[in-house]
This record gives sequence, structure tokens and C-alpha cells, in this order.
Amino acid sequence: MKFLALIIGLAAVLSPMLPVKAEVETTNILTAVRNVPDVNLDPNSGMPRSNPDAQLWQSVNEIRNELAKAEEASLASAPDFEQWLGDIQNNSVKEAFQTKYGKPLKVSKHYPALQKYLQGLVDKILVVEGKPDLKVKVELVDELDPSLTEAFANRKIEVSTGMLQKLQSEAEIVGILAHEVSHVVLRHNTMMSGAYDETKRLQVIMYKSGLRQGELQKLTGLLNLAYLAEWRSKEQEADAKAASVLKALGYSPLALAKALSRLTEPLAQPDQEAWKSDHPSIATRIATIESSYHGSNEGYEGTENYLKAIRNLVAKK
Repeated sequence: MKFLALIIGLAAVLSPMLPVKAEVETTNILTAVRNVPDVNLDPNSGMPRSNPDAQLWQSVNEIRNELAKAEEASLASAPDFEQWLGDIQNNSVKEAFQTKYGKPLKVSKHYPALQKYLQGLVDKILVVEGKPDLKVKVELVDELDPSLTEAFANRKIEVSTGMLQKLQSEAEIVGILAHEVSHVVLRHNTMMSGAYDETKRLQVIMYKSGLRQGELQKLTGLLNLAYLAEWRSKEQEADAKAASVLKALGYSPLALAKALSRLTEPLAQPDQEAWKSDHPSIATRIATIESSYHGSNEGYEGTENYLKAIRNLVAKK
């Protein structure tokens, strides 16, 4: 899942609304910025041009400690905030799709039996997750792009028909759905909205603290790296949760790795570039799952059930 890619653009507009904490709380951030050597930033993305070294990652982790406090605080938000946040996320995905493909992104109503099948799988996952009363709605998006499979803060999961056509068993789709359900159950989008707001607050405070222009640029790079690193950790957490759900439901936990391998071509990026992304590389995710569940190949596959459920999609293809 991807969310509002980089962080910095709205700070100037929203800064009058940001709560400013005591300046002493950001002393470690100020130190982190000033301890980092000059960073060669891309002026368009605000990201370093080359892979950060160990010293830079140490400073990034100082920032992440600050963001983690904001993430925890965000969990106290009211349900109507999560509905609002989910709507904002959903709209941003639609706008990006419209820009990229020149057509609107629409929820499909053409496959009611398939939608019911997927909803049933999500409901089973929620029971294993210990949230049987949580209402998480599945919607189908009739598009080929598999990356359009995504969970939103308003407890909605959109699944692209293109992704479904790439998978080959019920175990594989359960792995993908369990990953997205874990984002909902663990409230990752809500937590990261707190981290997003915190990056803007830190920029305002650092600006007022007298950082020079070069130091402000370094702060921007550190904030970007920290925010993306936080998202990668959430993706790894969702993978771990999904694999455990697969095992609890009688599927092989390695089915998630198999599903990810089928999506490698459109979604993967080289390991050395993963620090620029909000997702770990596909290769890293697969290796992590396989090392955690080495030899756990046995389990229900559900190939016949799955192919029956998606037969209309395959016929259309």
C-alpha cells in the first residue's frame, strides 16, 4: 500500500494550525541535523541522491523516535477522523490514477459473486485477527494495475482484478488480503498520519530555531528518509501478521511469498534503491517470510476454489 508519497509540500500552508511543543523536545532533532555532513539532495524529491551511510541513518533514527511518539498519540483519534482520512487517501489514489491513465478509477459492480467470495475471506481473516466484529469492506477495481490493491483508514480494501489474475490459489489471495487487513487492524494509516503531521511540526519548529538554509535542506532529507523508513517497518509488520494468519487458517505461510513473487515484475525495485520507497523490495519481503517459515510448505492451497471464483476474469482476459 502507498500513501501520499513524500511529506513536505503542505508545511507552509498548514503551519499556522500546527501545535508547537516546547523547543527542548526537539533538541535531539537539532543535534541530529547538525551532526550530519552536507547531504546532496535532489531538489525535486528532497531525497539524498545516493544511498545514505551509517552516520546518516543514525540521525534518521533520531527523527524516527520523535515520529513514533506522534504515531502512538494518533491512535487516540476518533472514528470519524479515520473515515475522513480514508476518504482523503481514496481520493488521492483516484486523482493519481486519473493523471496517469487519463480515465477515472471506478469500483466494479460486474462481479458480485467474486466480491462476495473475497469478502468472506476477509471476514475469516478478521476472526483470526481477533476482530470478528470489525467491519472491513472489500471493493473490486476492474483495472490491470496490481498496485491498486490497497487498504484505507476508513476500513475499506480495494482489490484490482489485474492482481487477482496474476495469483493462482486461494492461499495466495488470502496472504495478500491478510496483509491489507493487518494494515487496518493495526491502524497503520492512522499512525502514519500522526507521523506526517509531526514532520510538518518539526519543520516549523526547526525553521523558528534559526536553522540555516543548508541545514533546513538536510532536515527535509532526514524527514523524508525517516517517514519512508517508518512505512517500510509497517509493511514488514503487516507481512509478518499475514503469514501468521495464513498458518492459523491452515494455509502455508509461504503462500504470501509466492503471491509476492507473482507480482515482482510490476512492483519490485532493486534492494539498493529500497530506501527511496515506502515498501521494502519484493526480494527482501520474500526472503524475510521464507527465513521465518523455512520448510512450512504444507497447507491448503485452494487452487480449484480460487480459479472457480475468478473464472469470469480469466475468460475476459
